[in-house]
Amino acid sequence: MAIQREYGVALVGAGNMGARHLAAIAQVPWFRLRVVCDANADLARSRATEFGAPHWTSDYREAVRRDDVSVVYICTPAALHADVAVEAARSGKHVFTEKPLALTIEDGQKMISAARAANTRLAIGFQHRFREFFDVQRRLFAEGRVGRPIYYVVSTAAQVRPNLAMHEVRGNGGPFVDVLCHYVDIWRYLFGSDPVRVFSSAATLARGKPHVASVRELALDTGVVVVTFASGDAACFIISWGLPVGVTASTHMRALAPDALLELQPFDKFRAIREGGTVEEFGPFEEDTALLLNRQTMHFAQALRDDKPVAASGEDGLIALRVSMAVLESARSGRTIEL
Repeated sequence: MAIQREYGVALVGAGNMGARHLAAIAQVPWFRLRVVCDANADLARSRATEFGAPHWTSDYREAVRRDDVSVVYICTPAALHADVAVEAARSGKHVFTEKPLALTIEDGQKMISAARAANTRLAIGFQHRFREFFDVQRRLFAEGRVGRPIYYVVSTAAQVRPNLAMHEVRGNGGPFVDVLCHYVDIWRYLFGSDPVRVFSSAATLARGKPHVASVRELALDTGVVVVTFASGDAACFIISWGLPVGVTASTHMRALAPDALLELQPFDKFRAIREGGTVEEFGPFEEDTALLLNRQTMHFAQALRDDKPVAASGEDGLIALRVSMAVLESARSGRTIEL
């Protein structure tokens, strides 16, 4: 297969994450930013000027149908991912979309089917795949240097989010869709296994708080999730986005194994405490978001150029989305959901 010398890029959704991806796109020698699109025309124009795109628009169809575009980056709210991705695939474009893949299984399947029908790539923004912090853990587990089963615990607490779309059921779906997908993908990567069972208990602690009064339909924002994997490993996810304003956000991690306790300081360093109290230190890993996005973008660009698989595909995004939907169903029904 002949190597394509340049790939014209359209970016749809020029907000905070869009700007971060634009900076990463600029680091790829064979990516050429052609057009920036945002529903806010002034923002689209401003980002185009800032990052050197010759064109801007507020119409995503116009952006993805351009003849000089072969790659589309989607950084819109999750509710809009499917419309843009399907239109892009039908126009013969490769797609990179921010997480989560979509808000419904049906939309996620539409995105995957459109890419398959067009023989184009669909990649998803699971940038934690590119953290050495997790890669070192994966090698420890895969090489048997930490015994199995592993029980991995993530606990994160935060005040009501300032970006209200994150609390909207039809915006980004709340933390059990917007954030959990990252961890499901990482646990699959760490364990080398797929999830088979989900149980959750959840509520909406933000309800009644003045800050979210304008949100049409509040998502569940607080709760506990247990995900069991085919390997016999399991993970517990505890989160709140509904705490009072002024609460400092924090995340804690640990992994429990028959022969070790891993105390994880996200995403900087960790240590394994073993028999007799012996300690093995790992890190520090100095990897900020900009570096991860640069790695992720270069990997995607190289995969296109070399005609190789992407690290995180639409199918990976769909597995994470299925877990999120199972979490919501379990919270509603009180039942354990088999996947």
